[in-house]
Amino acid sequence: MRVLVAVLTKYGFQEIVSKWTPTARTSEPVAGVAVASVYTRIRQALEELGPTFVKLGQVLSNRDDILPKELVLELQRLQDRVAEDRMDVHAVLADQFGADYMSGFESIDTEPLATASIAQVYRATLTDGRAVVLKIQRPNIRSVIEADILLMKDLAAVLTRSFDFASRISLVQAVNTFERSILIELSLLNERDNLVRFARYFSAHPHVYTPWVFETYCSDEVLCMEFIDGVKITDLPLGPSTNELVDRLLQVYLSQILEHGFFMPIRTQATSLLDPMAGWFLSTWVRWPPSMPPTASNWRT
Repeated sequence: MRVLVAVLTKYGFQEIVSKWTPTARTSEPVAGVAVASVYTRIRQALEELGPTFVKLGQVLSNRDDILPKELVLELQRLQDRVAEDRMDVHAVLADQFGADYMSGFESIDTEPLATASIAQVYRATLTDGRAVVLKIQRPNIRSVIEADILLMKDLAAVLTRSFDFASRISLVQAVNTFERSILIELSLLNERDNLVRFARYFSAHPHVYTPWVFETYCSDEVLCMEFIDGVKITDLPLGPSTNELVDRLLQVYLSQILEHGFFMPIRTQATSLLDPMAGWFLSTWVRWPPSMPPTASNWRT
């Protein structure tokens, strides 16, 4: 709690602190904070509070139906701004898969390709030459998230009692929903199973591709899957081809829900990628550009 109080105070939210912990000692905001907008200060506070709060901000960045546009734009900046944890990748893999884990790999990068709130991603090459990525949970992330969620619940309750905006957006319910979602994400085996299930449903779809999952190197803390390069979907120029892509995505969404009763959502725009020669990627690829012929879809080995 001490850290949360200090960060809220630092970014000029003393009123919230006083309503939450009236006896807490607060100091003046740091120099320059006063001239920043309240939305910028919210984003800065989330960044400083760490991965759980960043994750919440990333989730809320998609809710332009209930949040001010200015706040949504600030929260979208969180999608690429997760600090790297120094991690002993080889120690983690040895712990998860045994001392001879390297027998399946030609090489493993120890610098992350990407960082997210729960895990970091590392490139690797299998002994057969196939390029893969290893998604590895951050150290002690479960205990960090569980502690942060308790603080979020307390803070959401205080905000709801004290400020109309928190009640209007059902902040307490949003935090409870976020808790259920993020605790499920803490097991990467759930993500593996969802990938396999999705691939089974869409393996014959002419415009959808699901990356391979390599189950030998999957556990609660590690996910090994095929590497596919791409660019952000938000970097695409608007035009007729983009409209066709959006139409295909919508068709896939509706098929998931109405035909299969199973839905893998886009969590943030930053995790939606396109390969100029293949397609769109989150846990799936939708072929792009539309003129590209489909190829076989494989998903596990």
